[in-house]
Amino acid sequence: MKTRLLVAMLLATSSFGQAPLPTSNSVVATNVLALYLLAGNLSSESLNGNATPDGWTLARQPILSDPDFVGWDVTNHTFVITPTAAIRVGVECGRRTRPFVLMVEGVPIYLGEFWTLVSSASCPVPVIIADLAVADYFMGVDKVPKDIWYMMGRGDPVLDRLMALARTSPTTNVTLRVEPGYPYSFTAAERRRSDPRIATAVQKLFGGRNKVAN
Repeated sequence: MKTRLLVAMLLATSSFGQAPLPTSNSVVATNVLALYLLAGNLSSESLNGNATPDGWTLARQPILSDPDFVGWDVTNHTFVITPTAAIRVGVECGRRTRPFVLMVEGVPIYLGEFWTLVSSASCPVPVIIADLAVADYFMGVDKVPKDIWYMMGRGDPVLDRLMALARTSPTTNVTLRVEPGYPYSFTAAERRRSDPRIATAVQKLFGGRNKVAN
């Protein structure tokens, strides 16, 4: 009964269930750094880097924004997010592929994808592997409650349930990495993830603390 109530609460309050914005041009620049999920699948044109921002349809709210970031290492292309943000990413993007756009102060920098290790396909845009975000949140695969794995396997919304467990379970910040494509390194993807505007944004957001801190 409690599980059903939590699921109902999430369905009523989740921002990711809202209608998407028309295009990336509609995004208000309220964050220095933000990742927005895209609606629909990527076309081959998008994967080749030939699509323009006018053809992108973004979620109403970013999946990651300024308050979620603890640190960002522009040299190693890793960033640390809060436990709450890690759960959000894990639930929305773990073990699946979800396209996203990295934005700097409302300006789209590149198109990428949350990717999964269970995929045998390749992806020539920057990717973030989110498969272990939930496990890292609980500080180990064996520490994740069994009902969480069960609900995630069924595709049930579990964010509220996880937030409730966080009050009694050991949790930690989670580190993710922007890879230059999957499973290989792609020159274009490497160039996009190294865009100098990202380093400028990191400097603005963290000052001199542009190294990842956990």
